[in-house]
Amino acid sequence: MKHVVIGICLLLVAGVSLLPGRAQEASQSAEEATNNNSQAGTKNWAAGNPLKIAQLKWYQANQTTSFNVGKTKNSNPYGLAFDGQNMWSANSAEGTVSKLRASDGKTLGTFNVPCCPYGLAFDGANIWVTLDGGLMELRASNGASLGSFFAFPGSTGVAFDGANIWVALGLDHVVLKF
Repeated sequence: MKHVVIGICLLLVAGVSLLPGRAQEASQSAEEATNNNSQAGTKNWAAGNPLKIAQLKWYQANQTTSFNVGKTKNSNPYGLAFDGQNMWSANSAEGTVSKLRASDGKTLGTFNVPCCPYGLAFDGANIWVTLDGGLMELRASNGASLGSFFAFPGSTGVAFDGANIWVALGLDHVVLKF
């Protein structure tokens, strides 16, 4: 009886080892997905293949692209901010701030601001813009001006820490907390 049980166990183990494992199945399905996606011009390198997850490059490399911002070709984009959905660009040379859809770079709006916007920060609802001599708040949904604060020259960088706005004053070697 002992020999029969051992024999059955060996047959089961041998039979199971002949079946493809999950990694092999995933590899095969990834190859099928790659073949299906090749018609669309994309290649999904990972496609559920756990064998490729630990590799340093298991995805198709990103391709660099560029987008025009502002109203002219000489907008001189200086600062960038992400609001969770869109990219914002401070176009220093022309005194505008542009809102671009992050998924495809389409310009959703270009908004006039006073001279020389440099830095941008998003506080969860609004975009803060450092200007040559001040700070401006724009509504993120439509770019409407919510207020300007012109009391300090040389403002360049701006950041939001979850509760306060911080502004770097490069000429004075200080930072302000609002």
